Amino acid sequence: MSINWKTPLSPTELQLALDGDHFGPASHPAGAPWGYYLQLERLGYFSWFASQAEMLRYLVHIELLHAPERFADQAAYDSAVQTLIPLGEAYLSAELAPEAAAKGFSEHLSGGQMLWLGQITALQQGQSPFATQLRQAFQGHAAAIQTADQPAFADWLEGYGL
Repeated sequence: MSINWKTPLSPTELQLALDGDHFGPASHPAGAPWGYYLQLERLGYFSWFASQAEMLRYLVHIELLHAPERFADQAAYDSAVQTLIPLGEAYLSAELAPEAAAKGFSEHLSGGQMLWLGQITALQQGQSPFATQLRQAFQGHAAAIQTADQPAFADWLEGYGL
């Protein structure tokens, strides 16, 4: 089944996602290579998804738009939608680098920021400041995670920030 990430969840899907049953993120990247890291004050967490579309759907429609207190009225909500959908489209089409997309999504978080989004391989091998910081903390140096160490790194990420 193909997911159109721009389509809001139905009330039933939304409730299941909020309850963490079917549509919510995984806490471990095994089988879910797409993810993001949110830092909310001193607590942070990774959310992992099977596809980029699933990740964007949850991020946009649950993390960012399903917070009625963030919007003074329907016009403010509609304005956020008009910003977030093009931001997601630019990220999907690779017109927008992951770091820039994370910064753009962060502008819609109250009390937090998105420090990273992308594929697990970017954390294992990439050169972003966040990826190199994680590898430094995990293995004592910022070099790429070796294939043999990738399962242990994934396990370590599951508890990072909590």
